Amino acid sequence: MKMSATILKNEKSYVSSLLKYLPNFLSISRALSLFIIIKLYLSHEYAYGFLIYSLAAFSDVLDGYIARKTSCTSRLGSIIDPLCDKIFCLGLVVFLFSQNKISYWYAFLLLFRSLGQISFFFLAFLTRLNVKVDPSILPKFSSYIIYMILFFSFLSFCVKFSITSHILSCLIFCSVFFELVIITLYPFRLWQILKGKRLGF
Repeated sequence: MKMSATILKNEKSYVSSLLKYLPNFLSISRALSLFIIIKLYLSHEYAYGFLIYSLAAFSDVLDGYIARKTSCTSRLGSIIDPLCDKIFCLGLVVFLFSQNKISYWYAFLLLFRSLGQISFFFLAFLTRLNVKVDPSILPKFSSYIIYMILFFSFLSFCVKFSITSHILSCLIFCSVFFELVIITLYPFRLWQILKGKRLGF
């Protein structure tokens, strides 16, 4: 009985260790899937590319859920997850722009906001400024809209429905609105961070 209890304890410890690193593994896999998706679409394997994108997008929800449910959140994970999200989304936005699926001004807006944010966190790291990578509800909601834009943009390669373009137009309009609001709020939130009144955006 004692040996069985020891084996069971070791198995639980092993599973716990796996779950600890699973969210980060999913985040990194999502970023790397960017190249697979682009390769499939360039090869006109639209259905497979759309499937891989859908699975990668779902992994963004899954890794956060696993991290919260297993209490495996960490500072490293809080950096890896949003960084991989930005690599994934921005890479696909640039690709869709090259395929004339997304306008240049919208791609520029997303790149401007994201690169500015990445630059700030990089400088904060170099200067040892205490900044927490914990986005508020507005940037999170904006990210979900971007994922939906990517979803319908990639879907438009597979099916040609007029409603798809209408949905895309509405989503892009909403995304632009939220991006402009976020960019407008950044100087104020940056000032709060520098004053020590706020830890993250």
